[in-house]
Amino acid sequence: MMTNDNYALFAETITRVQAVSRQGIDRLFGISRVEQLPKSALFIRENKPDHYEYLLLEGIVQCGSLGGSRDPVTYMFYLPLQVLLPRLARINAGVSTLSAETLTACTIAKIPAADYRDFQNSSLEIKEFSYKVLESELLKRLERERVLLTQSAQERLNGFRREFPELENLVPHPAIASYLGITPVSLSRLRRTKRPNRPAE
Repeated sequence: MMTNDNYALFAETITRVQAVSRQGIDRLFGISRVEQLPKSALFIRENKPDHYEYLLLEGIVQCGSLGGSRDPVTYMFYLPLQVLLPRLARINAGVSTLSAETLTACTIAKIPAADYRDFQNSSLEIKEFSYKVLESELLKRLERERVLLTQSAQERLNGFRREFPELENLVPHPAIASYLGITPVSLSRLRRTKRPNRPAE
């Protein structure tokens, strides 16, 4: 559904990453499709082909190993006005290496990967935008690995609360526990401890 509100959200999502001209945003929006997804919609499936780039305009999404017979593992959360992990970084041998699921009702913009690639190849600003998205994802991944390897469970939870202040009350706690690399029981125990004092304003 293409509306003026969707366009404004789309444009803000793009420019939060990198300054892009109105012409560039218009063209990207023109090749995209905006969809409303209900809660718990699995719109990228692990080990299945996927041919889109995604922008999250509204809602909350988790990505990870979420399907199959194994316990779900959450790699990352995405909030409104964020670009999801680029297709280049999540496709191997033609299939997705992860799943993406809505944790609330969501509005997403889907851009066919082939159309996006064609535009990127002809536009320096879109090429720079793509590099910026990949760079941001790489830095987030490196920081997440550092946190998991060097911090205690309590420190990880405190860091999660700083990074995602409202998320603890909005998404299932098993997903948060998985993201933190602990069990739901451990998370429940940690949540009963006193929150760290917020700095004075």
